[in-house]
Amino acid sequence: MIPTDTDYWRALILYGKFQSTYKIALGQCLLSYAQENRDKVDLDTLAGDFLDLYSERCKTGRPQLATKGRFTYVERELREIASGVKNREQSLPIVRKSALTDMVLMRFNVLNNRLISKPFYTVTEQDLILNESLLAIAEERSNRDVLVNELHSRWDLLEHAYERSNNIESLDVDEYLVHILKQEKRTNLTKLIPTLVGYQQNRCFYCGEELYDIAVDHVIPYQALLHNEIWNLVLAHDFCNEQKSDNLPPLHFVDNLIARNEYFIASSHPIKDTLIKQLGLTHRARRKKILGEYRYAKDKIGRMWGGNLHYDPHKDRYYRQWVRVLANPP
Repeated sequence: MIPTDTDYWRALILYGKFQSTYKIALGQCLLSYAQENRDKVDLDTLAGDFLDLYSERCKTGRPQLATKGRFTYVERELREIASGVKNREQSLPIVRKSALTDMVLMRFNVLNNRLISKPFYTVTEQDLILNESLLAIAEERSNRDVLVNELHSRWDLLEHAYERSNNIESLDVDEYLVHILKQEKRTNLTKLIPTLVGYQQNRCFYCGEELYDIAVDHVIPYQALLHNEIWNLVLAHDFCNEQKSDNLPPLHFVDNLIARNEYFIASSHPIKDTLIKQLGLTHRARRKKILGEYRYAKDKIGRMWGGNLHYDPHKDRYYRQWVRVLANPP
């Protein structure tokens, strides 16, 4: 299957271990311009929009750079504006050169250390030219909310990872995102949705259709395992979740779950280290662990759910995409 422009965009946003949040901020600017059907933006305008985006984002005080104790060029400029050392207009040339033209604009279109075949923009001395590939993905109605939501989720996750970079194993209850809950009881898991939604491409785990009325579900029932470890959690429609209930799904959904977890690990997602800690160092060990838990649950509760008769993840192009990414990691 030949990757589409949307596949390349999602790969740029969702894969890779970013050293800062610059790519996500630029992605938000690019999508906004493309959705306004603009094919050219001067670099001064981009610098202003980029700075304003960070001005709002940095109000939370969360880190925007992976290196502990250091700040991005944009954060430094915002601090000088806030202290009265500079005004906004004086900071724009620094943002334009140091953050944009000399840094993120050179790197955004690079995947796996190579320039993608159809870059989403071209940079001239004065302007950013939006290429047809970017305008095309923004024009697709089905893409609009999904791609914007993925940018927001990825930014949240990067900030969370940078906050925890000095304590990667501490992923218990967090006031902002819940990545993993260790309490041996059922808990409201709705805060986990931003962690998972982008990596399920906004689609229900059990029927493959677009998500709405979202529930967080334990693929292998909670009743059997008595934990909320994230390797076993997926997003589904409330209706599909209720249909499955506390029954075991068919084995091909467990195969899909294994592929999903490996996809997280291959993409340097912030929960990568947690999954490795929970399941094992190798793909073989992780698969053995999950299949062992499935067999244990089958012996313990026995009840099986037939699954959605109209959906088989093995025939799903998004499932196949996960498998392809695992074979050719970015």
